[in-house]
Amino acid sequence: MHSPIEQSEDHLKLLGVITARWATLDLTLSALVGEAIGNRDAGEDIYFSSSAQRLRFDLIRALIQHANWSDDDKTMISRAVEALDGLWTRRNDILHNPAIRQYRGDGRHEYEARSIRPARKVRSAFIPLSLKELEEHAEAVSQHGWRNLGLCLARCD
Repeated sequence: MHSPIEQSEDHLKLLGVITARWATLDLTLSALVGEAIGNRDAGEDIYFSSSAQRLRFDLIRALIQHANWSDDDKTMISRAVEALDGLWTRRNDILHNPAIRQYRGDGRHEYEARSIRPARKVRSAFIPLSLKELEEHAEAVSQHGWRNLGLCLARCD
């Protein structure tokens, strides 16, 4: 059984890019934890001991307060973490929900993810998966993750 989105190589490529960028971001965030506590290996162990991303973001928020970083770096890291936390739900919608193909007329098809949320007022929602939206998500992960956090890490070394 194949997902309808597999008919679009461009969509598949961007889904792979998003997956790779979030995986690389995890390494950056674990290094950030290591810098905050003064031990990169321990930082990786602590960060990866939980698979719950929200818990990981909360851990970093707590460590920021106690890290020996400049106020500017703390502010930049805090902003990046808040932005990434906001992107996390969208990431899950993109990567974990079943994709469907909708016919829009004039021979056009669009892809959407069907987000199924039991026990909520709105049980399901359709999330657009246009190439533009996927590109923007991948770029936002890079901007807030690699560029902002990577810059801070480089200064911490």
